[in-house]
Amino acid sequence: MSVQTSTVMDSMLKMDVLAQKVQQTEDLVVDHEEDWRGLSFVVGGRKIIASTSEITEIVEYPESMTVVPNTPDWMVGLAHFHGDVLTVSDLQCFLGGVPTTLDYQSKILVVKYLGKYFGFLVPSVLGLRYLPLDRKREYSPLDNIIDTFIYEVFDYQNQIWPVISFSSVLTDRRFMMD
Repeated sequence: MSVQTSTVMDSMLKMDVLAQKVQQTEDLVVDHEEDWRGLSFVVGGRKIIASTSEITEIVEYPESMTVVPNTPDWMVGLAHFHGDVLTVSDLQCFLGGVPTTLDYQSKILVVKYLGKYFGFLVPSVLGLRYLPLDRKREYSPLDNIIDTFIYEVFDYQNQIWPVISFSSVLTDRRFMMD
């Protein structure tokens, strides 16, 4: 057997071992086809989730932000976003909390609504969550502003996941500054 044949055989054996490992772990992969999918994040120390159908992108805080004078504290400013203007608001501050601290965890959730982009600064993003539709529960609002925008909850793995509607935030008279 030549050196070249030996190298090819060694590579094939390594590929076979990898294929066996994949096959063994294939049963561990969870199929989320039937589940509701959302992006979870933290606002005011509370875990919230939004439908992935509402969120266009997650971006870092931009290097350059144009501050708009005479706007509420929660209005962060305007930024360049893929050739468009992105209006950036601090979601936590808008909901009555303290302004979001800018650090490596803070992110901007980009929402496209009626053809325009809106950015919501949040303290941290936790990641995607797949929630079984049969875990959707009746919603009992608390007495705070964020609950104005929560339209349903999921009770899953000993946690309650309130689902926020960004379109409700964007159409709210307080947000529109009426």
